[in-house]
Amino acid sequence: MVFLFPSWLFIVLGVFLVAILCGLFSFFVSKWLKKKEVKDKRFENIAAFVIVIIVIVSAWFVKENMFVTAFEGSMIVTEEKEVEVNYSSAEFFTFSDFIIIDYLFTQMNYGEEFEIGNTEVGNVRVAVEINDYKPLLQYMKEYEDVDFDRFGQHYFPFDLYFEREHRGIIRDIIQQQDQNNSCEQLMPTLEQELEKIEEEYFEYEIACTKDRG
Repeated sequence: MVFLFPSWLFIVLGVFLVAILCGLFSFFVSKWLKKKEVKDKRFENIAAFVIVIIVIVSAWFVKENMFVTAFEGSMIVTEEKEVEVNYSSAEFFTFSDFIIIDYLFTQMNYGEEFEIGNTEVGNVRVAVEINDYKPLLQYMKEYEDVDFDRFGQHYFPFDLYFEREHRGIIRDIIQQQDQNNSCEQLMPTLEQELEKIEEEYFEYEIACTKDRG
């Protein structure tokens, strides 16, 4: 289950909760001091200040370690479901493993260009169209050996996924073709060969591109 809150509501609830906790703790500490017959007002003020600091730091710790920020159009993916973020900014937490699919990659498919022997009329661009994001969770676990900041944000690294899972296979298939043919001539064969290695959760998109050189 994914618990999702718009950021403005999360802030309002957070401030409200912090105020209530500070008030409750201050009340109980004040009662305890009176019971102990501590009459020094300065001590009571110091205790109240320390309580506020502790509550704020605790709230910050919970926010940083339990909640994750996601933006409008992004997709939160767990093993059970896919949740689209419909707020400009949102905070969420879940007890399940999850990844975030950036809005950009919910609208377009990640792909790269590959050279063919006859580059005078262009190269071929191969993209991966993901039909089901859930299988990507396993790849995210496999990529934990890579140390870079976006893993802390849980955004799925499509460039790394393409590099490790697709680039080499696609390059080999292209190199096995007649390099004297143009991209358009190779297209039917490439489509057939790539279709053989497609899986249920993804398929390939192929397009000819003009050589920028």
